[in-house]
Amino acid sequence: MITVTEQRERAAETTALTRPVRGDHAGDAGPHPSPTTGPGAQHQHQHHQTGSTDMHLMPEELARAQRTARLDAAHEQRRGYHLARAQRLSRRAEAAALRARLALARAL
Repeated sequence: MITVTEQRERAAETTALTRPVRGDHAGDAGPHPSPTTGPGAQHQHQHHQTGSTDMHLMPEELARAQRTARLDAAHEQRRGYHLARAQRLSRRAEAAALRARLALARAL
């Protein structure tokens, strides 16, 4: 079983390995600033990792949402079953009480 942390680490490694090298894009006019230089470089790098990690975790979030929906539906079904059973038992108790009253009235 792979944990979420391991999935994130693998996603970060995959992103780093498949990211194009500077100048690999068709139509590049000139040199690009290095990803390790500049004031916002670290933030941009983290943002890219987060985006790819989120994509890898989407199926897990979808499965979690579906599981929650199924559990909620099962809970509602169980609650309905218990309510119907309680009503049925209540009707039986009322009928038994009526029979007992009638039997007592006949005896007197």
